[in-house]
This record gives sequence, C-alpha cells and structure tokens, in this order.
Amino acid sequence: TPYSNRFETAIKILRILSILISLINIIVLFRLRSKNQTYKFLIIISITDMLYAALLLFYSVFFSLCGSAECNPSLYYVYLLFYIIFSEYITSCLPLFNILMEGYLTVKRILIISNLSSLKKCLNFKFVCSILFIISFIAYLPVFFIYTIEPT
Repeated sequence: TPYSNRFETAIKILRILSILISLINIIVLFRLRSKNQTYKFLIIISITDMLYAALLLFYSVFFSLCGSAECNPSLYYVYLLFYIIFSEYITSCLPLFNILMEGYLTVKRILIISNLSSLKKCLNFKFVCSILFIISFIAYLPVFFIYTIEPT
C-alpha cells in the first residue's frame, strides 16, 4: 500500500540520519582533548548506536529486496540467517550493552560521590567494558535456539 511504502521510506531516512548523527558524534568526540570516562562512554554509545542503525537499515533494504521465498530460494535462506543473527540477536545485544554501560557509569559516579576510591580503582574501564560486552552477547544466545530456518 502507498502508506506502508511511505512509512518504510521514512524509517529508512531516519536510520540514515541516525547513522550520520552518530558518525558526527564520533568525529567530534575523537577531536576532543579530554579523554575521561565520560568521553569513553560517549564514544562507545555513539559507535553502538551507529552499528545498530546501520544493521537495521541494511536489514530493511535487504528485506525490501527479498522478504519472501518467492525470490531466489538460496537468497531467502541468507535473508533468514541475516534476520536471526543481525536483526534479532545483535540488535538486541547492542541496546543491552548500552544499558549496562550506563549502569557502570552510574556506579562510577556513585563511587566518586561516596569517596570509595579503593573500590573505584578496581573498576578498570577496559576490563568492565569487555565483561559487559560479553554479558550482553551471552544474554541473547537463546535467540539462536528459538528460530528455525524452514522452507516456505
């Protein structure tokens, strides 16, 4: 229908804008002289937001090209694999990672306010970031067991 086509086009434009805005944020943040925890957090959030929007844009373009088994059957299996891995799994992991990073930054701020410097030193940014990344990707592993790829 014409309405759904306009809606899909608007969504694609919003995703492109999101990618561009995230890219601008990344460029601006890389040029900053201050490299504190907030800076690192904003860089990571901008990168994950850009990846999220890019994956969804790619998915919507791919879906518009081949969203049914009526197109090339082998391409349809690629579409289903892409849907499970990127659209369901990774696009769920990235927002969870952002939420966990926000929680980490909040804990760091609370430790600064409460003057618990010994505990604050234990929370190395790179280590915690790696652990949160792994947790966010492990948390959504059951997605692979929910879906099955079957010919239609």
